[in-house]
Amino acid sequence: MINAYKNKQDLYATVASKVYNNDYWDNMESKEDGTPNPEGKKRRSYLKSVVLGKPKLCPIKIAWTWLLNGVLIKIKANGRS
Repeated sequence: MINAYKNKQDLYATVASKVYNNDYWDNMESKEDGTPNPEGKKRRSYLKSVVLGKPKLCPIKIAWTWLLNGVLIKIKANGRS
């Protein structure tokens, strides 16, 4: 999470890329070239609800492991880690 902030990346897309084990841009509302990415928007929205504390809106089961100061060290979704 801190690296996302330092690299000026979208936090929710960064977390989604870890959960879904895919590329950062696969979780953005638009692709790198600016074309719409509806699936990425959906994934980003799901993880946004989890990060903001509303996991009922997220259809996947996610387990979080945290270090001190809120540094995310492990994310597990649907049996993947």
